[in-house]
Amino acid sequence: MKNVAIAVALGDACWDCFIIFILHMMDNTFKKEEDIEKHLRHVGVLGIVPVFEGEERGQVMLKKKSLITINDPKAAASEAYRMVRTNIEFSNVDDKKKTIVFTSAKQKEGKSTTIANTAIAMAHSGSKVLLIDCDLRKPRVHKLFQAQQR
Repeated sequence: MKNVAIAVALGDACWDCFIIFILHMMDNTFKKEEDIEKHLRHVGVLGIVPVFEGEERGQVMLKKKSLITINDPKAAASEAYRMVRTNIEFSNVDDKKKTIVFTSAKQKEGKSTTIANTAIAMAHSGSKVLLIDCDLRKPRVHKLFQAQQR
């Protein structure tokens, strides 16, 4: 009876370790900046914007909290948006970019906040900017800038 109990306990522990190993191998999220550079080497990263104060993942931050480049220009997130702007401008010096598209596969990943703050950073540098929200399902950019939806 003692040997059966030990075998069951060891078998359960091995099974748990196997499940943990499989879950770890299936985890495809980025934990560090080095992970992004390692896995997306062929794509190129234009910048990394940190989660800024007041921002909660999965919720749309409106007005003052989302437009950090206007409301807190000295914040780390504002500098990150300016770095994205600079990297876009210098990504191809020979050929000026006229159209830039921001997209992602999932909802609530911060596309509206990112495009709004990048557009503001580009406008601050003297570029002409036309920001078009093409999200036909749930447009949000007009709410960020407190404009009327047409």
